[in-house]
Amino acid sequence: MKIVEIDFQRQRDFGDKMNATFIFITQNIAMLLKLLLYFAGPFILIASIFTAYYQKNILSLLAINMSNPFEILNKIFNFDYLMVLIFTILAHLMLMNVTYSYISLYVQRGQSKITIEDVWNETKDNFIRVFTSVILSGIVIIISCIFLLFPGLYVAVAFSILVIIIVHEKIDFFEASSRCFYLIRHHWWETFGLIIVISIVTSFISYIFMIPQLVLTIFVTMGIVQKTLTENTNIAFAVVTAFSTFGRTLLSVIPIIAIAFQYFSLVEEKESPSLLKRIDEINQ
Repeated sequence: MKIVEIDFQRQRDFGDKMNATFIFITQNIAMLLKLLLYFAGPFILIASIFTAYYQKNILSLLAINMSNPFEILNKIFNFDYLMVLIFTILAHLMLMNVTYSYISLYVQRGQSKITIEDVWNETKDNFIRVFTSVILSGIVIIISCIFLLFPGLYVAVAFSILVIIIVHEKIDFFEASSRCFYLIRHHWWETFGLIIVISIVTSFISYIFMIPQLVLTIFVTMGIVQKTLTENTNIAFAVVTAFSTFGRTLLSVIPIIAIAFQYFSLVEEKESPSLLKRIDEINQ
């Protein structure tokens, strides 16, 4: 039976966006997994490995002199922490870039006409714009939060559609920023609610990957307290933590796709591009 492709360019209510997100993932799961593992996977794997060793070191705080603040700070803010930060940012950046590049091609061509090479070329073309825009938007959000909490939150929600705008419309950060605030106007609470709900749903799903880590963490903690932590336990902890981090990072593609549906819904409501296209086709 032929799969009916999802039409991104239409207005959707809250429930429809949620349903469309999981239908799209179900229909495109094989292609999405290939793309994410090929192009974002290496960054996720490196981030997962550093996260595993970093968390193991944090647990070892229980075995050191807690009265020495410098030793504690040295354990918390170390090289592993820096690597976790860098590669986690790169992993999420690649997840957004790859996913939105695929969605943009999906909207333009349809599912059957997209190859892995097409998505890779699109991802490469978008990388610099996406990278600089994410950095600049982060700076703007931090500055907004310094002054007042709500302006920072307002800007963060508005910028949630920044990357999909940059990828799909091929514009720079400053033009895309204006588009964010234009599209979000009168739809901020709707966008905020979608982000919160889809994030909660994703968090519940991610518990599947956290179970082995939680179980082993209990045993590792007991081992540290009793000073019986073995090398095998260290390796096991690193493996399950890396597995958990890798899985949970991959699942962040769910809110990324939901935000794409929000973007196209807002564009359709305010500008009706699909309607104008149909009218133009009729006139021709």
